[in-house]
Amino acid sequence: MGFRVRSFCVLAAAGLLALPGARPAVAQTAAQTGVGSRVTVSADPEVLARSARDSRDAGDHAGAAEAFAEAGRALVLNHDAAGAAEAFTDAARSRLALGDVDGAYAVLAEAARRLEAAGPEAHGAAGRATASLARIRTNQGRYAEALALLDRSEALGGDALDGPGQAALAYDRARILDFLGRAEESEVHARRALTLRREHLGEADSLTGDAQNQLAVSLQAQGRYDEADRAYRGALTVYEAVNGPDHPHVAIALSNLGNILRRRGREHAAEPVYRRAVRIAESSGDDELLAQCLTNLGWHLRMTGRSPEADPVFRRAADLLVTVAGPDHPFTGIAFANLALILGDQDRHAEAEPLFVQALAALEPAVGTDSPDILATLDGYAHTLAKLDRKAEADAVYGRTLDIARSRLSPGHPEAMRQTVAVADFLLDDGRAAEARRHLDEAEAALFQRIGAATDPRAGALRRTQALFERQVRADWSLAHPARAENSLTPNP
Repeated sequence: MGFRVRSFCVLAAAGLLALPGARPAVAQTAAQTGVGSRVTVSADPEVLARSARDSRDAGDHAGAAEAFAEAGRALVLNHDAAGAAEAFTDAARSRLALGDVDGAYAVLAEAARRLEAAGPEAHGAAGRATASLARIRTNQGRYAEALALLDRSEALGGDALDGPGQAALAYDRARILDFLGRAEESEVHARRALTLRREHLGEADSLTGDAQNQLAVSLQAQGRYDEADRAYRGALTVYEAVNGPDHPHVAIALSNLGNILRRRGREHAAEPVYRRAVRIAESSGDDELLAQCLTNLGWHLRMTGRSPEADPVFRRAADLLVTVAGPDHPFTGIAFANLALILGDQDRHAEAEPLFVQALAALEPAVGTDSPDILATLDGYAHTLAKLDRKAEADAVYGRTLDIARSRLSPGHPEAMRQTVAVADFLLDDGRAAEARRHLDEAEAALFQRIGAATDPRAGALRRTQALFERQVRADWSLAHPARAENSLTPNP
């Protein structure tokens, strides 16, 4: 399973805690935030802020976090909502500098509570703090919580935000919905973010490139590869013009573009794009970005029949993700699934099976039990169960994949076609040709519906038609010659 690389600075403090509409920035000074510009009620915020800055400058991030938080509390009492929000944000940044994500979340949660309780005039600041809480949950892979927090953020003050602020919330919502497998909804919000950023920031702005990349991600998830290709290239053009050819943002667009090239059958063009993305990511210092770029390269190697080359690439990605994201993060779940698939390629199915279980344990709580993003993992798990002669369990998992494809993907979606072919192979191997033929016929009708609606590139559709027709021929042969079907050759996927 590959990554659609959504955004940069997945765990970086500056990007994580940027207020809606604001660019990631280092912690601001008292003069910039207004800390110390009011007469305090219970404490002197200027003294607290000075102490916080001194602690931070001395490398005492724990002391800085406490002092900034105290300044925030004092500023709430002084009815300085904007200054309080900035002070609490600085406290959270100091927590992140210690690697204490939970501590940063707690600080911002306190800020949101205090600011909301301070009255309607502080609700906009409370909404901005809540938006940062949503970003933390998104980056932790807790997407349902993130969406609820973003809803709360918009309810508190979304209408009062300027254009860039509205764009930031739309962008955040697009990311979360995409992670939850709700690609059509994600597209709507990504387009809004892109429109607003083009209007307020211009085309040549990195944030505009981010919105274009997210739009491409949403289109890719819907199998609209031609449109996604154009959007990824647009993001790449913006990133290279604004940041230079070796910036981490460029690696994001390149790795995603490689995915599209591969899916459109242009594997030879995809490989140098993937490798350039990895080279940039290696020099970026962002291990999570590197892991995602490595994963996409590894998936390309595996899909082009080079599993031995993919093995060390996947293992390196998994090691990085366990370290930077933890074993329970959905990104790490994808890494575990890829390792399991490689073991399956080597017929080491008994070793692969627990890795699939571990992968699903990380993925399902984050993206949902019916998410299209778990299809590849479920398919690999079902195949492994079949190879271990646990056919009843494999049958149940394959049935689940078809249910997801039918309920969550549009008719004729490329992933739905691939999954139908995989299920048909299992059923044919199990002597259930009539059942396989029924599923294949349904998929064929859906694919031609998609072609007729002009939502699928004809070349890609024809490749999927070939795979379906091959299985239909095999099913017909099995039905016509049941005694000889066991000795017939199985077409390659």
